Amino acid sequence: MDKKRPKELSIEFFPPKTPEGAEKLRLVKDRLAKEVKPSFFSVTFGAVDQHKRGLYGP
Repeated sequence: MDKKRPKELSIEFFPPKTPEGAEKLRLVKDRLAKEVKPSFFSVTFGAVDQHKRGLYGP
């Protein structure tokens, strides 16, 4: 492991299924961005129940 390289942290979310869930996700993401300061966020689409469509599904 390279000790000179800074550690990176990422945070993964599942896509919300409702408008209320989307708003909660935005609030949580904003708080984590401010307090934890991850390198990036990601959203997992299609890992489970690929046949179901959520709020952001195709």
